[in-house]
Amino acid sequence: MSPPSGDSGSPPQGEAPFAVLLDIDGVLCSTNTLLGPTVIDALRLLREPVSGSHAAQSPYGMVPHLFLSNSMAREAKKSKVLTGLTKFDVKTEEIVLASSPFVRVAAQFEGKPVLVIGARATAVPMANSLGLNAVFLEDVCAAYPQSVPNITRGGGGERERECVCV
Repeated sequence: MSPPSGDSGSPPQGEAPFAVLLDIDGVLCSTNTLLGPTVIDALRLLREPVSGSHAAQSPYGMVPHLFLSNSMAREAKKSKVLTGLTKFDVKTEEIVLASSPFVRVAAQFEGKPVLVIGARATAVPMANSLGLNAVFLEDVCAAYPQSVPNITRGGGGERERECVCV
């Protein structure tokens, strides 16, 4: 990134002119294990203000950043795990999950059937925690078999009803 015109080229103290999005799963950590000691060093560069004793710190001070995950866990759970692994105070507001946008609007669907695409083992607890009545594609197919096309499966030519997305 080149400095803005008229800039001396030295970064300003205070806020960075950029932000960082960090993928949690498989990048920062795997299950409950950090993926190397450099993860802590990288987070320190983002989270700690510059001090004379730490030459490797960012010249910008704290760099705005968020943690991302395609997990269906809740933000509080991910925050607690990251805080435990990194020893930094990772707040729930710093976590963005695949379900985060929906969680914000879930109240308007409370008690209503909501089509959920995903594994029942993880989707049902998530839906229940939001007060939703999870309905899966298989449930729709069973309730409305006339809406499901007949397709040929297997090598024997037998015809079965199978739920398909189109």
